[in-house]
Amino acid sequence: MAVVGDPAKIDLSANAKIQDFLGKLPPEPYPFSIDQAARRRGEATYRASCAGCHAEPAGRKRNDLVFDVGTDPLRAQAIATLSAGLLTKIVMSICPQTQAECAFGAEGPIVDPSAHRGYVAGPLNGVWAVAPYLHNGSVPTLRQLLVPSLRTTTPFLRGSTSYNQSDGGWEWEPSKEADLRARGDTAIALHDLREAGFRPVGHGSVVNPTLVDGRGNSVRVAWSNNAEDKHIVDDLIAYLLSL
Repeated sequence: MAVVGDPAKIDLSANAKIQDFLGKLPPEPYPFSIDQAARRRGEATYRASCAGCHAEPAGRKRNDLVFDVGTDPLRAQAIATLSAGLLTKIVMSICPQTQAECAFGAEGPIVDPSAHRGYVAGPLNGVWAVAPYLHNGSVPTLRQLLVPSLRTTTPFLRGSTSYNQSDGGWEWEPSKEADLRARGDTAIALHDLREAGFRPVGHGSVVNPTLVDGRGNSVRVAWSNNAEDKHIVDDLIAYLLSL
């Protein structure tokens, strides 16, 4: 529950209702047309390669949703056992379990990640709109996520409102900055992949395009930049854009 301030002045009931309402809002639908034949083909790839990790998490605990996919570990190392305990005390002082709105479940309000560090693989509803990708926002488009050989390794633009429908992501190339600003994209800024924690790695690679999913299966999550794989990637992007 995202509440801060003087505990005595926080309306927990109102905040709980707001959080419940926000949690039920549907994702913003993709605003452009989608090739429906490609979407149907892409759905088959999604169910085989993606759903094992990204299925709805109902009933599963945090550690059930963390998988070894090789992403930059810096943020996952940020919370230690001591800090998790201190944060739990702070939350519990604001939101005691004697109140119905503060039923956190067996894991409590703050999960100590030290036994299983990593990032939760959540559902992909509305994934078209949340580029750039990975937990650190260091992969600009769905195509680059799925085809690691295409990933940029230099600083790129974030904050554009111009969408690249082919690749699935907001415009990101620094060479387009002047044109984007002329269109009204005044909030764009460079995302520097050279900074600590911003490496665009993981979720499959050129060398190892597979990983073990939440069902214990070895699945392919990365493809090559060739004509044969391009059809698969195009179809999978079409399906992901529809979620």
